[in-house]
Amino acid sequence: MSTSCAVIVGDIGGTNARLQLFWYSNDQNSSTPTIVHVTRQTYRTNTFPGLSGVLKRFIDDAQNEQVEKNVLNALINKKCV
Repeated sequence: MSTSCAVIVGDIGGTNARLQLFWYSNDQNSSTPTIVHVTRQTYRTNTFPGLSGVLKRFIDDAQNEQVEKNVLNALINKKCV
């Protein structure tokens, strides 16, 4: 069985929030998982009321970049496939 997930990693500071989206895929036939960088964004922290606002904007921006459909579905549905 293989597992694939959209993973957001970030550095949230007082000035900037730097977020990146990766696609993680682990195939049972391979001993090494695959990790692919999808997109990266930086936002001014003081323009958002909290982390949830930054994450919503990041997901919206990823949709506007036309990131692969399976990555967006996993990200929006918060499920590994």
